[in-house]
Amino acid sequence: MPGQFSPQRAQYEADRFYIYTKSLIPENLIQCAIKGMDAVRAGGYDTGVPLQPSFWKPGDEPQKLCKIEMPQIANRVIMELVRRPAIGELAGTLTGAKMVQVWWVQLLYKPSADPNGWGQTNIGWHQDRQYWKPWEEGSEFFTA
Repeated sequence: MPGQFSPQRAQYEADRFYIYTKSLIPENLIQCAIKGMDAVRAGGYDTGVPLQPSFWKPGDEPQKLCKIEMPQIANRVIMELVRRPAIGELAGTLTGAKMVQVWWVQLLYKPSADPNGWGQTNIGWHQDRQYWKPWEEGSEFFTA
């Protein structure tokens, strides 16, 4: 029926966020991407392309928040994860978009500061809209 949303999209429209509880990415790809992240954090770029400039650099303190800009340009497995069709399909389902385009990728490594998992890198629930000031209010911008 025209105008009728999927249950996922209806929840997204009502709440302005959606928590997907199933697996979109196969476990083996996740494990390979973790190894790719570790390689990138150590300064290894299997594509031969260095990272975008950022405040974080390989060799920085390993127990601090690490934010890497555009890691997929430096690592093929991270690129495979970013290109995963299921991610775009879910974004399209939630937003009603006929096309989804990746605009920017950030890899955030948030290590625990203590054995209980609570520490300086604990970042609570939030929405990313406040971080993307260049985008106009009401734009079709979506973060995942």
